[in-house]
Parts: sequence; C-alpha cells; structure tokens
Amino acid sequence: MDAPASARIFTSMSQTNKNIIYAGIDVAKRTLALDGPGGRCLLANELGGHRGVVKLLGKSIEPVHVIVEASGGYEQGLVRRCMRRNCASVW
Repeated sequence: MDAPASARIFTSMSQTNKNIIYAGIDVAKRTLALDGPGGRCLLANELGGHRGVVKLLGKSIEPVHVIVEASGGYEQGLVRRCMRRNCASVW
C-alpha cells in the first residue's frame, strides 16, 4: 500500500530543502553577543564588529538565518550590513 499523498509530498519536498542554521545575536548599545554556527563570541556594536559578524556567518556552508531582537535602534547598523552582504536572513 502506498503512503498517503501528504506523506509523499512531504518526503519529496524534504529531499530538496537545504538545512538552515540559526544564529542569535543579543544586541546592546556597545556589544553584540553572537551565538551561532561557529560558537559564541562577543563583538563590539560598531562597524568592525558588524564586519566580524558577517565574516563569521560567511564561513557556514549552509544558509544562516540571523535572529536579532529589536533593541531601540542599536541593531540597525548590523542588520543593514548583513543585508548588504547577503550573508544571512535577518528577522
């Protein structure tokens, strides 16, 4: 007996889906606490730290989705940098 249609569709779709890696960034006025595929690290919330996040996330073979909490605007520079570099999806 064949599997129900819904099971066949799910199986078929799952074979083409890529794995998704999630990275969380706790944004503060002066720091970025990254917890992602390369482990945990603390970076400055300034241009150099934003570049560091992009560099670290860019090392992942799989797509990375970045989860950033809105933090009174302190996240905006990082989000813009990630979006410009197409390194991650930012939520």
